[in-house]
Amino acid sequence: MSGLQIIVTDAGRQALINADNTGTLPVRIASIGVTAEVFVPQASQTQLPGEIKQLDTFAGNAVADNTLHVIIRDDGPDTYTLRGFGLYLQDGTLFAVYGQSGVILEKSTQATLLLAADVCFTDINATDLSFGDTSWINPPATTETPGVLELATDAEQVEGADAGRASTPRGVKAALDDRLGQGAPKSFGKTLLAQDDASGARQHLGLGNAATQNQGPGKGLDADKLDGEEGSYYLNWENFTDKPLSYPPAAHNHTAASITSGIFAVARIPALDAGKINSGIFDTARIPALSAGKITSDTFDAARIPALDAGKITTGTLGSARIPALSASKITSGTFNAARIPTLSTSKISGLQAALDAKASLSASVTFNNITSNSGNHHTPASRHYFDKQVQANGGFKVYSSRFTKKNIRPLQLGFEVLRKLRPVRYQYRQNICRDQRPRLGFIAEEVKPLLSEPVADDGRSLPAMDYDQMLAPVVGWLQMLDSRLLKLEKAHA
Repeated sequence: MSGLQIIVTDAGRQALINADNTGTLPVRIASIGVTAEVFVPQASQTQLPGEIKQLDTFAGNAVADNTLHVIIRDDGPDTYTLRGFGLYLQDGTLFAVYGQSGVILEKSTQATLLLAADVCFTDINATDLSFGDTSWINPPATTETPGVLELATDAEQVEGADAGRASTPRGVKAALDDRLGQGAPKSFGKTLLAQDDASGARQHLGLGNAATQNQGPGKGLDADKLDGEEGSYYLNWENFTDKPLSYPPAAHNHTAASITSGIFAVARIPALDAGKINSGIFDTARIPALSAGKITSDTFDAARIPALDAGKITTGTLGSARIPALSASKITSGTFNAARIPTLSTSKISGLQAALDAKASLSASVTFNNITSNSGNHHTPASRHYFDKQVQANGGFKVYSSRFTKKNIRPLQLGFEVLRKLRPVRYQYRQNICRDQRPRLGFIAEEVKPLLSEPVADDGRSLPAMDYDQMLAPVVGWLQMLDSRLLKLEKAHA
């Protein structure tokens, strides 16, 4: 609350006057009384009307010549309505009173009363008042008085026009980012700004003496040089290396080491022993299309064979004894002649099995008569087949159920709590799963699995499926349990 006009009592005003009647004395507020009574404050009052209690849990501070910021706290178990309060001095004198007809605050047993108010005096100096020692006063802050401040938003700090709100580290960063760019200045900019003079800045920018316009021959600027030498250096024939003995050059020969680019004509490449080339890796761009017959002996080191286009070897057949074990990554382009590809295991071709499985999926109606899957006297499970049409079996589907085909046989004991959690649904298959869009009845496999795992087929590699045949046994068990209960009820009411 702010701007409460408080009345100083006659006794309180008398306490302010010094012994010589020449001025005022500082006084100390010792307690604050609270009341729920409606009254009109008078200067003649010596007691707070209807006073409920006096509190010493309060704080105050002069925030202006005529304004006192007061905080009152009551964390006791009392319940009351606050309509007025009075300030008491150490000797029990009622110094000042305030009251209003409306409710200021309601105090309940479970709640803590906490009132912060700015109290205004019309004819005394608020700085003459002092309060007991406290560490939780929170007056509004000014440039002269410590206190509470509102934090500025990022937008307010970017604008930079608000002098009444406090900055935060994030807000300062937002303001810097707005002026200098996101995250600026970077490390390079910080180092540049830290330079003492222009010379240091040029050095950091790598300008040398360029920024001083000190260019031209003989000035030492690297930008005026070729390979670090002044232009006059290249006017002297003696300074050149790897040059003909005369100029213009006469007919001459070069060593093979001097020929570093271009492509040799195939006719000029002699039959070589692979052992003649014993180091380095050929640049593929400089290898012409060769007949395999050009390489007549020895074996290449696989580490020295670069990635080649298969089209580089156009004729002839390499001796298998001379082909080292190579990674397939060595041949990066081109197409092999089919006659030169050996017989391969299907496992050598990645993705082949998945492609064959996709081709094996059927999308047409299929009618079976009698199908038996076996190998000798041992029955083996057939592979899965997927259909998106209706499957008709005129003779019916049969599943072995003889005692001689089973082990670990135990009674099925399922409580009704499993039955209650099953959720029968009506649904249609998605178009990409089944083109037959008629409504169907059933269950959701993912919902059934936590309750009954046996009817759900889920190998982790494909979508889970329901084996509705296995739902028959639980249903029979539940029906038997219901029948047993009905028999007991009939006997009880017979």
